[in-house]
Amino acid sequence: MNIYEQMHSGALYLPNDETLVKEQLLSLDRLYEFNRTRPTELEKRSGCLRRCLPKLGRAVI
Repeated sequence: MNIYEQMHSGALYLPNDETLVKEQLLSLDRLYEFNRTRPTELEKRSGCLRRCLPKLGRAVI
């Protein structure tokens, strides 16, 4: 069972898997980028959200 299967199944896992850590850091960078935008930067904020939440689709963001 890989790390993602363990996470989604509710099994115990060690969160120090190299791939998982890289994904988490990428997500944190994207969230940081979004949080550093101004409320008036609508296009930039929308682009950041699309990168953070790609599966939501255009109608939501």
